[in-house]
Order: sequence, then C-alpha cells, then structure tokens
Amino acid sequence: MKIFKIGAIFTVVIALTAVIALPYIQHFNRDFKADNAQYIENFVRDFSTTWEITSIKDQLSNQLLSQIAEPEGQIALAQYRTLGALEDIRDLELTGYESNAQEEVGVFQFKARFHNADTIITFTLIKSEIGNRVDGMKIKTIEKNTKQSEEPFVT
Repeated sequence: MKIFKIGAIFTVVIALTAVIALPYIQHFNRDFKADNAQYIENFVRDFSTTWEITSIKDQLSNQLLSQIAEPEGQIALAQYRTLGALEDIRDLELTGYESNAQEEVGVFQFKARFHNADTIITFTLIKSEIGNRVDGMKIKTIEKNTKQSEEPFVT
C-alpha cells in the first residue's frame, strides 16, 4: 500500500510539472519561430539567386557542408538551380524544437514559390552562441496535379 501511495504521489508530481512546463515550452517555440522567420526567408532568397554554396557557406553547419560535398549533394544542387529564384514564402510552421544549454534546434516547414516551381521545404536551423547555422534543407516540388516529388538530398 505504501508503494502505491508513493507511486501515486510521483505520478501527480510528474503531471503537475508537465502542466506547468507546457506553456513555458510553447512560449519558447513561438519565440523561436518569430525570431527566425525573417532569417529563413532571407537565407532561401539569397541562396536561390545563384544556388551557389559560396554565397551562404558561412551559414551552413559542418555536417551539411559535408553532405553537399558528396555526389548526391552536387546532384541536388543542380536540381535546385532549375527552380529559379525565390518569389515568396508562406505558411511557415515550426514542426520541431529542441533546446539545451549550448543550442536551440528548430525544424521548420513552409511553402515556397520559386520562379519555375512551387515547393514545400523542410528546413533545420541551429541557433547557438556562434550564430545561426542551417543544418538541413529538403525541397519537395509540388506538381500541378498536386503530386509531390521529393528532390534528393540535404537533410
């Protein structure tokens, strides 16, 4: 019986902690999205003007730079170039968020219209004391008959 009471008290404490922490976590999610929405649009706009890594290299994580150097990464860049320049971004959502003492990581998903195609982009951003680093960008083109084709690459 004593074990049951301790278990019940422990469960209540955990539940209360979750209830108290949830608004706090949601607040940080909203702030992370609001604080980084313009950065993401600027990054994609700058990158899509030439689709050359040199224009945004200092904003990429080491892991992403390694992936881009691979043959699959080069193929994806060639495919991205066919999209043309960014025209607009809409429906930006923060679909994942993690935080620790060293960094915050957000996964965003949004629709982007480029000169030659409409797309859905999944974008991973790391924010730390050294600044923002893009850790992934996966682009899916939306075909006119509403089917989606996924470009290989960079996650």
